[in-house]
Amino acid sequence: MAEPFKDNGYYALAPGKLGVLTIYFERHAPFPETTAALPDGLRFEKLGAHDLHRYRALFKVVGGPWLWVSRLKISDDELVTILSHPDVAAFALTDGHVDFGFLELDHREQDEEGLEIRYLGLVPHAMKKGYGLALMAHAFAEARARQVTRLWLHSCHIDGPGSARFYQSQGFTPTRSAIEILDDPRLTGDLPRDTAPHVPLVECNNA
Repeated sequence: MAEPFKDNGYYALAPGKLGVLTIYFERHAPFPETTAALPDGLRFEKLGAHDLHRYRALFKVVGGPWLWVSRLKISDDELVTILSHPDVAAFALTDGHVDFGFLELDHREQDEEGLEIRYLGLVPHAMKKGYGLALMAHAFAEARARQVTRLWLHSCHIDGPGSARFYQSQGFTPTRSAIEILDDPRLTGDLPRDTAPHVPLVECNNA
């Protein structure tokens, strides 16, 4: 990990770069065993290596408004490797015809006690209907099944409004913060230019 910033002040970014304030959260066991009720017909389906098109489409519709880009930049072979790994579990919340939400858990790079909620989100028309509680309940169930004692995730200031408040309501505590610097995906062509209008698109820096 890079040396933490110690001095207050403003730090200029190069044109085309995006600065994202990232907050890390974690929750320790025990995890609730109650499950959030799902409307009739909705269920979780695990996504595997044969679901690349579905995975990418769901990742983009769920994460696009918040500039999720990491899974859009990798090759099909890389994505197959991820989805085939026994310590990765990706799920679609679906009625069998339409997908409403997305959850991905990653246990590859952490200690045995920790499980990362890599992605959790809903398609825009499924928000504010309580489905987020169902996604988190499913994450808790997976954590219990894997017998881990710590769940962790990160969120950022350009995520959906209320994301941090939701995680804290589910028992997660903020533990550290970082600034991520990345290429703006709207300028690299990974996402349309009109994506995430709540995040200003800065193409040049004028002194």
